[in-house]
Amino acid sequence: MKRIIAVAALVCLLVLSLCLTNPAWGKQEEPKVVLILIDRLSFQDIERTSCPNITGLWNRGSAGLMNTRTLGAKDTDDACVTIGAGRMARSGPNELLGFDADEGYRFHQRRAGDLYQGLTGYNPGKHEVLLLNLPEIIAVNQEDSAKTVPGALGESLKQAGLKTCVLGNGDLPGVYRRNGVAVAMDALGLVDFGEVGEKCHVLSGRAPGTWETDYTFLWDRFRYYWDKSDFIVVELSDLTRLEAGEAALPDAFLRERQRLLHEIDSFVGEVSRQVNPLRDLLILVSPSPSQLDKDSKVTLTPLIVYGPGFEKGIIYSATTRRDYLAANLDIAPTILKFLGVKSSYLMEGREIETHAFIGENKLGEVAALFKETAFVNQLRAPLVKGYVGAEIVVLLLMLFVLFFTKQDKYARWVEFLVFALACVPLVLLVAPFIPVRNPVGFVGLTVVLLLAAVGTIFRAAGSSVLNRFLTIALLTVLLLDIDVITGCQLIKSSVLGYDPSSGARYYGIGNEYMGVLIGTTIIAATIAYQKWRNRFWLVGTGAFFALQVFILAAPNLGANAGGTIAALAAFALTVILMSGLRLRARTVLGIGLLVVSLVVLMAALDMQRPPELQSHIGRAANMIISGGWTEAYGIITRKLAMNIKLIRYTIWSRVFLVSLATLAVLLYRPHGVIKSIGEEYPYVLRGLVGVVTGAFVALVFNDSGIVAAATTTIFAASPLSCLTLTYMKGGARK
Repeated sequence: MKRIIAVAALVCLLVLSLCLTNPAWGKQEEPKVVLILIDRLSFQDIERTSCPNITGLWNRGSAGLMNTRTLGAKDTDDACVTIGAGRMARSGPNELLGFDADEGYRFHQRRAGDLYQGLTGYNPGKHEVLLLNLPEIIAVNQEDSAKTVPGALGESLKQAGLKTCVLGNGDLPGVYRRNGVAVAMDALGLVDFGEVGEKCHVLSGRAPGTWETDYTFLWDRFRYYWDKSDFIVVELSDLTRLEAGEAALPDAFLRERQRLLHEIDSFVGEVSRQVNPLRDLLILVSPSPSQLDKDSKVTLTPLIVYGPGFEKGIIYSATTRRDYLAANLDIAPTILKFLGVKSSYLMEGREIETHAFIGENKLGEVAALFKETAFVNQLRAPLVKGYVGAEIVVLLLMLFVLFFTKQDKYARWVEFLVFALACVPLVLLVAPFIPVRNPVGFVGLTVVLLLAAVGTIFRAAGSSVLNRFLTIALLTVLLLDIDVITGCQLIKSSVLGYDPSSGARYYGIGNEYMGVLIGTTIIAATIAYQKWRNRFWLVGTGAFFALQVFILAAPNLGANAGGTIAALAAFALTVILMSGLRLRARTVLGIGLLVVSLVVLMAALDMQRPPELQSHIGRAANMIISGGWTEAYGIITRKLAMNIKLIRYTIWSRVFLVSLATLAVLLYRPHGVIKSIGEEYPYVLRGLVGVVTGAFVALVFNDSGIVAAATTTIFAASPLSCLTLTYMKGGARK
């Protein structure tokens, strides 16, 4: 027994001495983060190609899709600057010029480190990798927001005493593509360790590519820098090189893509075996979508997060508030939170979380989301453009019939078409229930559904124009309210809803249906008051309007600040006009103060919520408080720039202008008609004034205001057109 005790004591002394002489044994290793950038990787690659290591991470970790929106084009340069900044950003006019400090620049004429010091005035010191064109990237981003800091992620890590590393490049002959540098660099464009030079790629002996990644070299460097680094970025861009290579037949291109995917998958397998899943975090992300996905109108890319807290789940982000979906803005906050670093920089993204996966086929569920998004995006252009084109044609046809033909012969058919315009938003809202997923069949059934809806309402409402518009307006408001309260499932799947690929909005009510809701609410309320006017109906109208404002404003419902402003202004003016009060300057000032007070209250309440639950208005208010007037100016200028761009290029601006032109013509011609309609239906006409007011306010206070303005004015032009046609046939009928 004594001998056993002596041996045990000797063993303990030996282990203790080893721990004291080898620090790596005597201390707990700090967590690391590895970010692998697999550019142009498509979700369909994971679904269709045998990639056992990537698929294994997909199943063991948290997986989903990522929005790739940036301030510039959806390319890798802009995406990597955005990821590194933690907020939407863009690169300069040139490619990202990342270099090893000792590497020769442009045919080895100058050492990159020396050139960097001459361009920036900073000595790179012992940093091994740097970004030469940092000054131009800072300049282009400061044009949009003074608070955008390229390299905010790396700078935050540096301030916390953590080391960064970047490996790999996507170079093409004569073109430098060192995008990973923008993710790992600090605010001075410097990375502690890494290799991004010519050694990272080799000459490819296969067509259509020219160069491809030297995975042996990259793996050797990865292991070398493993103990030195806390955050490692690895750029794997062979799929990008393939797409930029020589044109090939589809079968040859597919075979080469699959070969490269197998190479990438093998490297991912090596890295996944290096990281400790109980300590380290491994993130696989595709910064920009494949050309195939772009052609399919889907720019969502696969995202996998694997490590502590991300086991066998699905990704979720407060940015999107949707399972399976995060944004590229969320990568930096996620890394910082995992490493326990609190950043002093203002980031728009939120930390990625994991939700438990309850189903049996995670890959299949994400495939369903991907395919549904692709299907809706493929339909969006033909259906929306068709609707917009039809509206322009029908309104012009209505004016032609009104002035140049015998109204009795054609008026009823034109009236049918004009009324159909007002029914389209409701039909497109319920269209996702159509089980057909063939584009031609879906469009055909949507048209059949529209004709059936219009015919049914015509038959039920009889010859009364007011009854028809009251019916369609109430149905639209009711269904929109139910859908928003239950999570906007129909809006998300409608071609008039928002696109998660574009990233302009992920939740709440979008600008298209926000405009529809404002227009139909006013039309329903004023027609009802016209038919059954008494003081109780006026009180009921006020309550009805208040409910719609709440639905638009609530962060967990509509979450549309611009829509709330437009609705409150339009509804307040409508109530004043319905009450018979005179519209004076102080009344307008009072409406303005009411709107401002509501916006301030909304922002204050939203800011009290946890950051992950705040809506757009709360986040914007926080950014303004943190960034001051410069941040407010940046937000306003971005919104104005977006509106100006949309007014110039979107087809919705044509609808808005044609609708306004139609209203202007009908105010004066045929002579005396509007006066007669106003005498018979004064409250309806006042409601139309409220609708137009809402359209103009929406135009000013929304970053896609022209869209909301166009959908709102549909419910001013259509009722007035139908009332005019009916009156010209021999008098409007109640």
